[in-house]
Amino acid sequence: RFSPAPKVWDASQCHWQRGVSIDAQPTDSAQQGRFRKSVRIVENCTPEKFRREIMPSREPAILRGLSLGQCMSLWTVEHLIAMGGDKEVSVHVCTEKHMNFLTKNFAYRTLPFSELVRRAAYGCQPPGSATAAAAHEP
Repeated sequence: RFSPAPKVWDASQCHWQRGVSIDAQPTDSAQQGRFRKSVRIVENCTPEKFRREIMPSREPAILRGLSLGQCMSLWTVEHLIAMGGDKEVSVHVCTEKHMNFLTKNFAYRTLPFSELVRRAAYGCQPPGSATAAAAHEP
């Protein structure tokens, strides 16, 4: 049975993209270019399987078919904005596609939590714009 690739946050593009790969920057300066690493997909993962197989590997994994309770219906954009309000939160800001924690090519900035949620949900465009609506589509 075919299912579309899940959406993966791409902070450099300020929107959600489809895919299950992680772009990573080589740590060795002699290496050129970028590489992509496959991410393991685990269906119907139990807590025991997670503790036994996934957690010890210390590798990223996509866990599908988990019961996450009320958060799936309760945590809407509007609910998160109402609960977090305008409390200031610290974020990393970078003009380059990849942040580099060795050279620190980013700055710490603060913005209201409500604005962070809006940007995560709709991208960098204001809600209601055609671009924001397209970025929010499944």
